[in-house]
Amino acid sequence: RLPITDSFSFAFKPTPPTTKKGFSLAQVLWDDGKEERLIDIVSVHLDFLRQSKRDEQLEEMREKLFSRENELIMMGDFNADEKIVPKYADQNHYKVFRRSSKTLKSFSEDRIDWILITSALEFIDYRVAKEVLSDHRAVISHIGYLKRAPGH
Repeated sequence: RLPITDSFSFAFKPTPPTTKKGFSLAQVLWDDGKEERLIDIVSVHLDFLRQSKRDEQLEEMREKLFSRENELIMMGDFNADEKIVPKYADQNHYKVFRRSSKTLKSFSEDRIDWILITSALEFIDYRVAKEVLSDHRAVISHIGYLKRAPGH
């Protein structure tokens, strides 16, 4: 529902036997009625076999996104556990909704799907859908801009 003003996709270096993985970015125009802002929305899918490959892919993604000045919402299948993604978020100054929410249908103890946001954004609501559309449950979040103090 937001106008897309720019987009691109990026394929990570191959990591056989895993199939091709990568991320897509859509830059959208966010208009809250008071101000228009550009925001990057990134959908990611990382290697499912090896944490070392996921670490390499996260670094590749960081390098590709580093020079962009927009606020960011990053979401998707990180294939990483409850310790790895929050650590990556902290290292890169992203916020992550930390309450545990299991997302993988076949392994009910796993949370491998995440949403990360930059500091000017806030989680207003966050939930994991009960409906199953694939082997993952959808992660749904209502995200807004933090309210600014008057004069800022």
